[in-house]
Amino acid sequence: MKTLKTLSLLFFAIINNVYAQDSFLDATFGNSGKVIFNKVDDTEQATCLAKQSDGKIIAAGTFITRYNLDGSIDTSFGDNGFVKILPFKYLNENGNIVTNFIKCKITALGVNSDNSLIIAYKPAENIDYFLYNVLKLDANGTIDNSFVYTVPYIYNLNRSVNVIKCLPNDKILIGGGSYSQMGQYSTLFTQLNADGSIDTSFSTDVYFHAGMVSDIQIQSDGKYIIVGNNPIGEMYQSSYCGRINPDGSTDVYFGNLGFISISQFISNEVYNCVIQSDGKIVIFQNSGYWASVPLPNNPNEFIYDVNYLSRYNNNGAIDTTFGNNGRVIKYQSMNNDSRRKVFLDNLQNIYTNYSYNNKTQIDKFDSNGQFLTSYEKGASMVFNTLADVLQTTDGDLYFLATSYLFSDFSLLKTDASLTNNTSFGNNSYANTGFETTTSSNNNNGHVVYNSELQPDGKILVCGKLGSNLIKRFNADGSEDVAFNSISKYTAEAANGYNNSNNYSLALLSSNKIIAGYNYSYYDNQNNYINKTRLFKLNIDGTVDTTFGTNGILEFVSVSGKFTILVQNDNSFFIVCNTKVYKFNADGTPEISFGTNGIATYSQLEYATAILQGNAIYIGGTKNNDFALLKIGASGTVDTTFGTNGIVTTDFSIRNDKITKLLATSDNKIITLGSSTGTNSVTAAAKYNLDGSFDTSFGILGRLLITQNVPVDAVLQTNNEVVFLTNQTTSGSYNDFLLTKLTTTGQIDTAFGNNGIITTDFGFTTGNAKNLLLQPNGQFIATGSNNAILMARYGENLLANETFNALISDIKVYPNPFIDTITIDFNTTTNDATFSLFDLTGKEIKINTIKTQQHNNSVTLQMPQNVTTGCYILQIKTDTATKTVKIIK
Repeated sequence: MKTLKTLSLLFFAIINNVYAQDSFLDATFGNSGKVIFNKVDDTEQATCLAKQSDGKIIAAGTFITRYNLDGSIDTSFGDNGFVKILPFKYLNENGNIVTNFIKCKITALGVNSDNSLIIAYKPAENIDYFLYNVLKLDANGTIDNSFVYTVPYIYNLNRSVNVIKCLPNDKILIGGGSYSQMGQYSTLFTQLNADGSIDTSFSTDVYFHAGMVSDIQIQSDGKYIIVGNNPIGEMYQSSYCGRINPDGSTDVYFGNLGFISISQFISNEVYNCVIQSDGKIVIFQNSGYWASVPLPNNPNEFIYDVNYLSRYNNNGAIDTTFGNNGRVIKYQSMNNDSRRKVFLDNLQNIYTNYSYNNKTQIDKFDSNGQFLTSYEKGASMVFNTLADVLQTTDGDLYFLATSYLFSDFSLLKTDASLTNNTSFGNNSYANTGFETTTSSNNNNGHVVYNSELQPDGKILVCGKLGSNLIKRFNADGSEDVAFNSISKYTAEAANGYNNSNNYSLALLSSNKIIAGYNYSYYDNQNNYINKTRLFKLNIDGTVDTTFGTNGILEFVSVSGKFTILVQNDNSFFIVCNTKVYKFNADGTPEISFGTNGIATYSQLEYATAILQGNAIYIGGTKNNDFALLKIGASGTVDTTFGTNGIVTTDFSIRNDKITKLLATSDNKIITLGSSTGTNSVTAAAKYNLDGSFDTSFGILGRLLITQNVPVDAVLQTNNEVVFLTNQTTSGSYNDFLLTKLTTTGQIDTAFGNNGIITTDFGFTTGNAKNLLLQPNGQFIATGSNNAILMARYGENLLANETFNALISDIKVYPNPFIDTITIDFNTTTNDATFSLFDLTGKEIKINTIKTQQHNNSVTLQMPQNVTTGCYILQIKTDTATKTVKIIK
């Protein structure tokens, strides 16, 4: 319980300016000193794969792109590698056919012998849902306007093309269909000439037998096998298989006058088929959500939505030698919306693949349907919802999926044995997506938790950053697109893990990056589990596979905020409430620390931590007081520090908590935090390494400042403190606010405008989070408001030329100077202090000179060690300060 103390505290009152002071910003950074990054992942969907004759891969969906053989984007295709919008013809509300260039979704894709592309597509946007278009692109993605296909428009029918086959004679088969709002299907099975016109010599009566066409395969004799679905009432559908002659007529020698029903259950959906070398047809189907399938070992127990294979002889009869009387059922409920595909290898083994539990599962059967083994690919949120599979002539496989977490394309390459090809893309995966600008109130925007400054000046931010855990920005504030495009997939964001609110980030001396988050879940026994997941990245954003398990370290931990502290040998600590974990650089526990790598404490409630030498200082609160604990290199509490290892500091009857620790170059510890009574203000204290107060700071080592709670702070080279807070208006954070303290705990009124700098980003709210110090002395403040917010402050933070009547009529000459400088000024006081600072804020020289009221002329001898450059001359009296930039 708090008790009233009689000790007086130094209490600084600061009157905050209600306007932003953009004159202190570095105009070369971002947009006039500020960065507002409000881009988030656009929603993409992958659908189709195709291969051109040179081996390059075309992937299509809500955009089209081409991959080089190594998985990189082929920038010679389309617009710098992409086709993002297409001309879409549709019927407007006045009944007129109009054309707009819009974002579309490719539903079918084919490649001609000259590598040109035939695509069928529908709007990705909400424009005429009932229509499709067919278009030709040349081999490099340019629209071929000589190809014209006129789409028949039928009101109230949802028409779609599901499959395109480009034939050796340059004719084009398209298959699909339509269904009405009444659940009625009709067939689309048409052959086009090379120019897009209907091939009138191709006449088919498929329309009288079939429904929606799902797949077309070509037999060795040129005949077509088609599979598709037909509705049964409002809830169920049946599946069919038919054979068509090359002229479009039905092959009446197949099945029942050319068609067979291939349905096994009350409801079925067929996906695709393959033709084995002996002409037998293997068809991949699903029972659907409405059909209950009894389990073979327990006929009274049913599951839904199961996959199964069927095989038919060349005449359409079921092949009872395959599986169990012609069918193989996978007794596993799918419950997902991915495409399911069947394919063959060169030995005629059969593979089915589908998405299941956030991964792609591949089941392998021999040529007669006997199950052999299963494979899993992309068991993460990077590669999830399968779209298509492509097999090359040498047996290599490409799997195209839509990432569940990112809504991006993800292309995986394996060899014929389904071993990942790690030389392709980023460790076997080529991932591609785009960003779009979001509004400031978008719930899927950015929340910054931590920031770090790389030695090259690039800025790392970590937190809920759309689909990214980490984003990097160049030294000028622009986005580092190359890094972000890679790290997005190598370090998964926490969005899928119960919305973690605890993130941390650290840089290693090797320039590698460690970042991570806490997440929680209930296990099968309903136990609440909290884990920490860490990623280690190389400087280019790729994963460091030597760390943990393939670059990821995961362990059961304590929930809440945590800090990563890195030692010179790149071993590191994870500090959280009640525990400190130590790991070697490769992610293995350092078992010599504490007990098997874990130190436990209970003396305070954790908020922050720093390393000073080999000791860990943990700051927080105990009994509503500042609390500082020291843990030695071995993982035990250092009882020589304070009282049994802990120091507590009481700021009168207020509730106090340390939120930031700083270690000075002269071996002191500065603590900043909150002191809350009727309002929250900044509290600060300075300690010697034994836990005693540094009484030269504030009043007996402590002070209070009428400033909001500090969120971060940095030490300048002269051990002066600059801290970052949020300026509050009407109860909401809206501006970033910087304040500077001298080494004795005084507000440095020469800094900014009377000791503070405010930055307004134009939002009603803005949450400052981190403050970084560049080697040249400039500050970078970061935060967020659904957008990532950054501001860099220039070299004029001490150069406030605001006129003050107590020091006026000032002249400084010569400027530039050589050895001496003369200051003529008018003052109403009797003493003036002259200080010289470099642009990092380091104090070089101090002279205190008696002055007379009114006119004065003072000549100062400059230090001999002053090198050529810019400096700040500060003239200070008891009640006023004037600063002037001078040059040598």
